[in-house]
Amino acid sequence: MMTPLLNADALMSGLHLKIEYLNPSLSIKHRALPPFVFERAEKCGDGRELRLVILTSGTAGISVAWAARRLGCKAVLLMPESAKHSVINYARHLGAEVQCHPHTQLESLLQAYRGVPDTLI
Repeated sequence: MMTPLLNADALMSGLHLKIEYLNPSLSIKHRALPPFVFERAEKCGDGRELRLVILTSGTAGISVAWAARRLGCKAVLLMPESAKHSVINYARHLGAEVQCHPHTQLESLLQAYRGVPDTLI
């Protein structure tokens, strides 16, 4: 689903405004990330066995969690310990597994998922 647009011809001819807060995932990253995730998931076949893993501190992770929920697969969000509790709670509400770690450990944790079958990073 694309970001909803509002016709604003009254301000300027041909002007459309993006209404970000109406994205299904409530994330500003929604318009780019889920189409990529859905495309990759289709290539992998049955989504139930699929795991989506992302290194994130916020909105991109929310979009991945939303996409995983729609696909019926798992989402793993690797987040810094400084991540906002509201983002963590919303990702968990969407069904994501959220792992908070010191920033210095995140890249190596992400690398550990590379090569794991049925995992998209």
